[in-house]
Amino acid sequence: MDNASELIKLAREKFGDLSTADEKVLNAVARGEVADLRSDSDEDNDPAQAQHWSEERAFNADRIAWLCTDAPASALVTHRGIQLELARIDENLDLDWARVPFPLIFRRCAFSGPISLRFAEVPGLSFVGTHTRSLNAERLKVEGSVFLSDGFTAEGEGRLRGATIGGNLQ
Repeated sequence: MDNASELIKLAREKFGDLSTADEKVLNAVARGEVADLRSDSDEDNDPAQAQHWSEERAFNADRIAWLCTDAPASALVTHRGIQLELARIDENLDLDWARVPFPLIFRRCAFSGPISLRFAEVPGLSFVGTHTRSLNAERLKVEGSVFLSDGFTAEGEGRLRGATIGGNLQ
């Protein structure tokens, strides 16, 4: 069984039925690819309008947390990490105190809830063009760079107090 099939099997055991977006993202992360959930229409790809995006573009934050913190699942994610583009991430992303072994890359995504990375450790982090309710990354440790650019928007607070960033903050 290849890594993608194994990861999907583990996800079904954990979450039950999986959506089309779930399977697309899990396949991509197990293969080291970008999970691109964009619409065919450019006008439908604005993260500020994500509440209108279809369910086919929705990935639940609990799946991200599971991929980052469950040892058997994490072992099936490649060194390229989780790379999502133009996805709507539903619910709150809570990675407080997590030691994530791979980078987290979100390009032009929309988080419906807050992102919490307090005291987490991650090799690299990117929220380029991404929209979220808030970002709490107090005492976050990032080995490489953190990208909060090209239209990154937090409706509420964006906290990085006490964060250690080994590379650049852009």
